Amino acid sequence: MRAQIEAAIALFAQGKPIPSLSLAGAAEEATPATNEPYVFEKAKQVGPERGYGTAQEVGQRLNETRNWLKHHDAQKPDPHYFHEVEAIFMILRAATKYQAAYGDDDIEGLAKFRDWLVGHPNYASILGGPVRRSRA
Repeated sequence: MRAQIEAAIALFAQGKPIPSLSLAGAAEEATPATNEPYVFEKAKQVGPERGYGTAQEVGQRLNETRNWLKHHDAQKPDPHYFHEVEAIFMILRAATKYQAAYGDDDIEGLAKFRDWLVGHPNYASILGGPVRRSRA
């Protein structure tokens, strides 16, 4: 799972957000459930407070592109519109769940990815959950 997250970060840095999202989504799903908070759980908690629907609706929206990439659904239109912020959020979901489950802060490229987010004028506010820096 860690290797998948690291590869997702590298793919995103290469300008390939769709395979990045897909790989990060697989890593998140493969990581065991944890009682520790991570970005996805926090988003489902905060979303309803900000008027984005119920926790279940927020979760469904956040999973929509990942699920579209994994499964054909005749009820969903093709093409599916995608924004790179979805890949960013999926990387954060996978990384923070992995960190919560294993206590592993040494995900290669995560600190640089996080620093890029913090410095980005459009994406700095995404960091609503605990994204720990690797020891470098």
